[in-house]
Amino acid sequence: MKDSYTRRNVLKIAGASTLGYACNAQAAENESTKVSKLTIGLVADVHQDTIHDGFTRMRYFIDEMKKRKPDMLLQLGDFAVPRPRNQPFLDTWNEFEGPRYHVLGNHDMDHKFTKEQTMKWWGMKERYYSFDQHGWHFIVLDGNKPGAPWIGQIQKDQ
Repeated sequence: MKDSYTRRNVLKIAGASTLGYACNAQAAENESTKVSKLTIGLVADVHQDTIHDGFTRMRYFIDEMKKRKPDMLLQLGDFAVPRPRNQPFLDTWNEFEGPRYHVLGNHDMDHKFTKEQTMKWWGMKERYYSFDQHGWHFIVLDGNKPGAPWIGQIQKDQ
């Protein structure tokens, strides 16, 4: 498989394209609705369970977010599984006093944890949800294919 078609590159291109489209569409709409400026603390692929300094990186991130005071935090998956030893990691994430949102990553159900277990531990109520922040509308989807964690797709629950 050519490097340009790796999962990560495809996701980057799709994400950038979607974000670019959303920003252009939002900018056009802003002329009439005056949507407020929005700052987001964004973190992805911390991999608390597989990368040795996950807790240290989360501590640094949260300390910076407390100083910068973004409107919300959003973690984009591959965060941490619901093991008791990861509780300090989650507690650090939860120190941020503003809104915090989660997206399930393909490694968030490693070690035979279920989506439901991970979501309950994070305090994530739904796999698919939307929310509004300062006039911006966000849609969160679960792109993890059951039984094939490396293949992403959006599907209707059965």
